[in-house]
Amino acid sequence: MKAALDSSVIVSALCVGDPAHDACRKVLLAGRHSVLPHAFAETFSTLTGGRLGFRLPASDVAVLLSKRIAPKLRSVALEAEDL
Repeated sequence: MKAALDSSVIVSALCVGDPAHDACRKVLLAGRHSVLPHAFAETFSTLTGGRLGFRLPASDVAVLLSKRIAPKLRSVALEAEDL
């Protein structure tokens, strides 16, 4: 079985007002955790879609994820047998 960070961890790590912010930020900064590519899409959608009560510009979120978050994580793909 493979373990990977969910988009909810990434979003909480980025949102200072989130109750789980401190814990999620520590997890995100602790090392090269695995993440599925879909988690980046979910994080992008959450931060740009307004479900949190705010919307960030897509271009800003794209830069944030690609330059600041992705380098801290190891992107892994699920194989058919993993599903």
